[in-house]
Amino acid sequence: MNTKRNQGSPEGRAAYAQLVQVKTAARARMRLIFRISMAVVAALGAGAAFLTNGSFLFVMPALICGFLLFASLLFAGNDAPRLKREEYVALPGAQGPDGEHACIACGHRGIYRRTVYKTTTTLADCSKCEQPLWASNVGA
Repeated sequence: MNTKRNQGSPEGRAAYAQLVQVKTAARARMRLIFRISMAVVAALGAGAAFLTNGSFLFVMPALICGFLLFASLLFAGNDAPRLKREEYVALPGAQGPDGEHACIACGHRGIYRRTVYKTTTTLADCSKCEQPLWASNVGA
């Protein structure tokens, strides 16, 4: 038995971590842009409502944006993004010499695939160490 295969791929793990870090940073930037824009719209709506003595036309956008801003802060997801299948396969150590998938963390060949309820998204995890591997959208 190939012991290197059972240990996973250090290069693959490093590349995986780098890709996940880039995707996480991009998500964080998008959340920050959303929060700033909601805060600006809420502040403008509140200022306009103050200047017009509480006009309903300006109060509602301020309340809605304030609620969305609060909800985005309260329910901010911290889940790590998954790679696409093509990105995962391109990592070193993600496939063996026979072309079969392998976990880059532990080298195990068993892949557990499941679908998210009422979607066409398939999530793949290692069946041994439960490392998230990739997500693919079958319907796209």
